[in-house]
Amino acid sequence: MNIGLRFESGQLNGQAGAAPAVKTMKTAKLAFFLAAAALFLAGCLQITPESQRAVSGQARVPGLQESLQLKDMAIKAAILESWHADVEILQNMPHLKADVSNGKVILTGTVPDDKMRQRCEDYARATKGVTDVLNKIEIDPNLKDKQFSLDDT
Repeated sequence: MNIGLRFESGQLNGQAGAAPAVKTMKTAKLAFFLAAAALFLAGCLQITPESQRAVSGQARVPGLQESLQLKDMAIKAAILESWHADVEILQNMPHLKADVSNGKVILTGTVPDDKMRQRCEDYARATKGVTDVLNKIEIDPNLKDKQFSLDDT
């Protein structure tokens, strides 16, 4: 098969080596054609949001959705476990909720003060796999009267 390169061989038996390859006109034409084709195709294959949606709508990875759901469930369980380890937050567990979707956490519920609200968020942020936390926990000072505090001892 002729690929358009011409070689000039040198002498054998330990004498001077082969001369460098010399490109022929066919190689130059082939390179020009490939470059022109690449530029043409690059213009034709522009990625648009519509084409991305079409491709992503067709691409399905078996078990991917289930895997992501399990990861979110594990993140939620870890957050709840960290809250259970804090006695003051544990008393507010009936009033607190953590929802996780793709690593993003939304905290809702009610706590007696801003200090506890921030601690709930800090526990969530410290959890492995969490990418973002939206803290929608509200403060209700009336809950403070119904709780045991470590500061009271």
